[in-house]
Parts: sequence; C-alpha cells; structure tokens
Amino acid sequence: MLDLLKEKLSWWLCLRLEPEVHADISRINVRNLRTMAGIVLAIEVVTLAIALGMRDTLNVAPAGFYSVGIMIVMSAIDLFAAGRVLRPKRINATAASVLLVATFLLASAWGINVSLRHYMTGDQMLTFYTVQFCFACFISSPPVISLLLTGGAFACLYLVLLAINGANDINSINYAIFATIVILGSIARYRAQASESEQRQEIESLNKSLFHSSTHDELTETLNRVALRNHFPSFVGRELCVIMVDIDHFKHYNDSYGHRKGDEIIRAVAKELAGTFANGMTFRYGGDEFLIIIPIEGGDVSDIREQVQHWEKSVTDLSMSGVDEKIVCSHGLVHGTPDNASDLRTMIDGADAQLYLAKRNRSGD
Repeated sequence: MLDLLKEKLSWWLCLRLEPEVHADISRINVRNLRTMAGIVLAIEVVTLAIALGMRDTLNVAPAGFYSVGIMIVMSAIDLFAAGRVLRPKRINATAASVLLVATFLLASAWGINVSLRHYMTGDQMLTFYTVQFCFACFISSPPVISLLLTGGAFACLYLVLLAINGANDINSINYAIFATIVILGSIARYRAQASESEQRQEIESLNKSLFHSSTHDELTETLNRVALRNHFPSFVGRELCVIMVDIDHFKHYNDSYGHRKGDEIIRAVAKELAGTFANGMTFRYGGDEFLIIIPIEGGDVSDIREQVQHWEKSVTDLSMSGVDEKIVCSHGLVHGTPDNASDLRTMIDGADAQLYLAKRNRSGD
C-alpha cells in the first residue's frame, strides 16, 4: 500500500520532459505572464487615476496609493522582461524560470502585505487570494515548484496571521482547502499543458519527417524530383551552372556484384557529389543519374569545372569493398541564366544531352 502511494505521488509530482517540451511550456508561460502583466497594468493605472481624481470622496489611505504604484511598476517591469525573454527564437528556459519565480515571489509578497492591512481592519484578504488565483490560471509551474511556491505563500501568510492574533479571524479549514485546491489545480494544469505540448512536438516531428521523406531520396539522402520542382522558382533569374552526371556502365556493376553493392556505389557517389558541390544543390534525377544546380552570381564557370574534375578524380579514387574496378562517371555541364521555368528545363535537357555526348565520346575512346 505504501509503495503504491509512493508510486502515485511520484507520478503526480515528478514529470520527465524533453528539453523541447520544457522550452515550449516556458515560452507559453512567459507569453501568459506578459498578457497578465498588461491586464494588471491597465487595471491598476485606471484604478490609480480614479483614486487620484476622487481621493477626497473615496478617502483612500496613502498606503493604498503606494500599493497601486508598486503593482504598476512591477507590471511594467514584467512586460519589459517578458519581451526580452521572448525575443530570441529559442527561449532560454532558465531565464524564463527565473523571471516567473521572481514575479511570483514579489507578487505574493505584495499580496500578503495588502491583505494584512485588510485583515487588520476586519476586511477580507481578497488581494492575496486573487494573486494566487491569477498565477494558477495563467502560469504553469512544475508540480514540485507549484507545491513549494504556492504552498509556501499560503503558509507564510498563515504564520503571520497566527503571530498577530492566532489567526482567529479566518476559518483555518477553509483556508487550507482553498490552498489545496489552488495547488492541485496548478499541478493539473501543468500536466495538461505538458501533455498538449508533447503531442504538439510529436506532430511537428512527424510533419518534418514526412516532408523530409517527400523531398529526399531514401537511398542517397539527396534531394529528389519533388524537391527540384519546389525549388524551380528560386533558380529562375539567377546565373546557374547545371550539371548532369551518371555512373558509366552501372548495369555492369549490378550484374557483376549484385544490386546491394550497386546501391552502395550509388550512395558513395552521391556522398562525393554532396561534399564537392556543397555550394549547390544535388538531386537524384533517376537511377544512377544525378543533377547538380549551382548558383554562381559573381563567380566563375571555370571554378565549377575545376570542382567537377576534382569530383571525378575523387570518385575514381573510391575504394569499395568487394569491387575490384575503378568507378568512372561522366558529366554534362550547361551555363546560363533561365528567365523562366521553361528555360531551366531546357538547361537541364541540355546538360543531359552533354552527358550522353560525353559518354559516347568515352566509349569511342
């Protein structure tokens, strides 16, 4: 029974979250803090304006003006700090946690101070309860943190009341029940938000995986024809080198060494292509044929030709286990600036024609 209780308590209080989920919750919390600070700032400014305009009629004590002024300053600081924390694309979870904890402690201290004044005059301690309720609704803290912060705030106020007059003017049972509800509600909200964030992260990860699968060749991890169509607009109007390459006599490798070894050869050639032409984009065009498109604004076509020569040498120098022949590739290169998608297709066809011309010349040799 005791072990079961420990297990349930551990499940309720201890959550192991991925850093991405923790960062997501931190960003949501800081956004909510910014919203809450903005609302409070607006309310307190209006309250201060009304109090100043009707101070003779309302007979507001100076301490009331000080309290409102302090909350206005705190809210303004929170608005500024939240904006700074949210500015980077990837939020600093530590900075977010420090901001949230510091705000809670200061707001709780402010709420305790105001409510003590009300308590001493026989009024209800609504300010403190409002602060705790707002944080439970807007901010999600890890279970243990919620227990320590919220439970600590309620305990501090109760101990002060106990020291003043034995807490005779409050119903201790109701006070404890309200504290428990706020704590459990805060924990439940955090768990729900963590679950929602985990599901969102899983969906985003799945979407990225699906997109990657749709635009990349499974065997070589180079881009595929779908990606080529997607990138067509980015190539139009730019000076380009379009290179088409393939492996000479690839069928011979498949027939002599098997299709698995043929796949290894294609992967090795693709790896050399991606490494050599990192300044461009490499697409698997079909079978053992690859297309490389390289923007060369301000560059020199001769530099690209040198890259091609370097790549062809690196391929012939490849050492493939179980293959005792040199791997030889041919290429075709076209240089130009396509004005539209049709021009780019013409350049690709031209590079393909140059490739087969090079293969025929090599066979003639």
